[in-house]
Amino acid sequence: MGNNHSAKARDFYVRAYELAERYHTEGAEADLDEAIKLYRANLALLSKESRVRAHTLNALGSCLSTRFKSQGALPDLDEAISHHREVLEHCLPGHPLRLLSLDNLGLCLSTRFKSQGALTDLNEATALHQEALEFLPPRHPDRFASLNNLGLCLSTRFKVQGALVDLDRAIALRREALECCPLEHPLRFLALNNLGNCLLTQFKARGKSADLEEGISLHHQALELCPGGHPLRSSALNSLGVSLLTRFKSRSVSADLDSAISRHQEALELLPAGHPDRSTSLNRLGACLEARFESQGTLADLEESVALYHAALELCPPGTSKWDRAARTLSRSLEDRFKWLGSMSDIEEATRLQQALPRLNGHPSLISNGPSELRQIIGDIIHDALGTMPPRLFNTNTGILCNRDAQISEFECSTQYTELLNSVASNATAHDWQPKLDHIRAAIASYFQYATLSHRWNDVEPLLHDIAGHGSIYAMPESGAVMSLAKLQAFCRTAVAQGYSWAWSDTCCIDKTNSVELQESIGSMFLWYQRSALTIVYLSDLPMSPGLGLLSSREWFKRGWTLQELLAPPTMLFYTKDWTLYMDRQSKNHKKDPIVLQELERAADVASRYLTDFHPGMDNARLRLQWASGRRTTRPEDVAYSLFGVFDLHLPVLYGEGKEKALGRLLQEIISQSGDTSVLDWVGEASSFHSCFPTTITPYHRIPYAPTTLSHTAMRRSISRLRQFVSPSDALKLHEKLGGLPLPRFENRRLGLPCIAHRVKAVKRNRTHLDSHVYGIQAMGLKPLEIVSQDALIEEPQNNSPYILIRIWDHTLLDGSEAQGEDVAYRLMAELEQPFSALMIEQMHRGREYKRILASHLIVGRVEDSASIANSELITLDIV
Repeated sequence: MGNNHSAKARDFYVRAYELAERYHTEGAEADLDEAIKLYRANLALLSKESRVRAHTLNALGSCLSTRFKSQGALPDLDEAISHHREVLEHCLPGHPLRLLSLDNLGLCLSTRFKSQGALTDLNEATALHQEALEFLPPRHPDRFASLNNLGLCLSTRFKVQGALVDLDRAIALRREALECCPLEHPLRFLALNNLGNCLLTQFKARGKSADLEEGISLHHQALELCPGGHPLRSSALNSLGVSLLTRFKSRSVSADLDSAISRHQEALELLPAGHPDRSTSLNRLGACLEARFESQGTLADLEESVALYHAALELCPPGTSKWDRAARTLSRSLEDRFKWLGSMSDIEEATRLQQALPRLNGHPSLISNGPSELRQIIGDIIHDALGTMPPRLFNTNTGILCNRDAQISEFECSTQYTELLNSVASNATAHDWQPKLDHIRAAIASYFQYATLSHRWNDVEPLLHDIAGHGSIYAMPESGAVMSLAKLQAFCRTAVAQGYSWAWSDTCCIDKTNSVELQESIGSMFLWYQRSALTIVYLSDLPMSPGLGLLSSREWFKRGWTLQELLAPPTMLFYTKDWTLYMDRQSKNHKKDPIVLQELERAADVASRYLTDFHPGMDNARLRLQWASGRRTTRPEDVAYSLFGVFDLHLPVLYGEGKEKALGRLLQEIISQSGDTSVLDWVGEASSFHSCFPTTITPYHRIPYAPTTLSHTAMRRSISRLRQFVSPSDALKLHEKLGGLPLPRFENRRLGLPCIAHRVKAVKRNRTHLDSHVYGIQAMGLKPLEIVSQDALIEEPQNNSPYILIRIWDHTLLDGSEAQGEDVAYRLMAELEQPFSALMIEQMHRGREYKRILASHLIVGRVEDSASIANSELITLDIV
């Protein structure tokens, strides 16, 4: 190169260096653009063999990488990678620039991975940083940066692939990095924060509370190093806030949530308008307030979280993945607010946001944004799908218990995921994107099909702490706390044999020490069984090669929890003691095997139509209670809790409240939501929760009283007779009054019960049998009757008797008739003439409240005559 060229190249380099330095000081984009032009001009004047070419390539690559981070132009990053790769190829081991080149190329590849999601970039970056670290002995001043670079790559790869060895290595590197920073070291904050974040990730993967506690402690220490005015204080506040929110979600300690909110509020105040981290801070504070709303139900928190999500969305450039994530968050929050406040503007805005999201309307940016956007879309669909599944599942191929993050990692490392990416990316055009969404959902649903275990618990079962973090159950010895491990192993192997890679057991896939998780699991368990691809029923007391008719005597059919496990799954297979199919019936579904189904019907005392097509809810509530009446549970409250899913109810789980209160809350909710008073049809001992409820579920085993159903001819005769004694106006008046009665209601344990009242005129004890008294009763409008009760009733004739015989008003008697006008009223009167199941109640001393009188046998009332029906006393009574 001539002297003029050499001088000119040197001038270009010096001027470019000065402009790049000024950019880092003042932030003027024009300086950075000019520096890149000058470095390129310098490079054009240098030959391939020039000794200073490597310096220019490194400097130009660094400037291009910086501009990419600022402006997001992918060609800048690709060019930077090309320049750093050229330097590395010429800097063989031992070259003074090799270490710098390894780090520069590794950092650029990591940045491109974040942008495009190509795993090859991340793997190469990891290898480069590993080589760079090997150049640096302990105590080398550059070792801290190299430890951080490699630790970041490994922790990122863990999040993508789920290999715990990467996470373990990342934590070890972060710990060494912290050791490189004594108390007064300027980078100690970064080391504390990075290690805390890694431990938080490990807690989410392995569930060990020690990791979470250490992570929070490290984030506290990091915050102490950033007093007021420190430029990194907002970052430290946000990290601590995230870890505190994580602990709240794990343990439900409200102080953690309140502290997380205050940390994020302070962090947000420190970030001025235009700060690149402000949108993230807004979203984090919104998430905390949303969590507090879900915990405490304060609408002001929900309102503020929506406002924060709005503000965060406004800071995100449209068309970017950051905008997409913010829009999804806001849309979900608006849907939640709509559920509480019913504002159509919320649901309309949520719909507009969903339509604007690329994954929902086939926007071309789905393709132009590249693989990272496609991965984001698939990730969103995975999270939606897993949201209705158990949070922990066994990988039946490996025998390892996986949390939700590990499940996702397994999928993203599978051939099915690669095939899905390739098939969608190769065909996803704007006009056919919706079918591709359907294809993605179908592929995810197919991959995550899971089997559930239904069984009778042994005295000792492996729990979560016995299994989680201990490797494969196939390699674990059967001893100590895992004496029933053989059953779990056989279940997983049976699931594999049936073609399912995932499996769930109620023994060890739930953290029963976590009250919040236990509550959510009990509320979701019916759904989990209903959505399982197969439920495997293990009957440990059923002998090998049993004959027909042995199911009914199995303990499984006598347990409370197994009722929902029988009703919910669409597909079931029953296995004997030695894990062979029941009766060797080689069926894919015993619910569709006529022989087995018939036996199931007899064993469970549930009609086959409910076994094959059951819908949770409160239809036929009395019948559903009858199914459960002969079953028992180990914990007394579970007699009620095991029915929450059957009735599609979501109530608090409060172990320690006792079976009467638990059953009382269940029955109260059934009446409150459905108005079905058939659950009051029982005979036995009254509950302390409410006099109209039984102490146990057993009394529902009795077949309920069925009133006479009149044939068409009998109905016509009754109407004809009634017309002779009751005028049309009186009949219509009664019909109108009955139609105006309110539905039953519960409030403060008081049952407001609409009824037809027959006030008792006389009570006489006729005889005594064992512990019960037989009383003759005369009541207004009814024929004399007898009741059997252990209560001692007042026998003296009184003008104001405290007793009333009531007929609970059933609003369904007004429905379903094709008759019109007067005929409707007379038909109703004909129905009311029939014998009915009555309750006897007693007025309390407080005057306006009543309680049910304990009857040892069913009370059947019969009306005295047609006139008594027309003159019925209609009233709503408060019963306690």
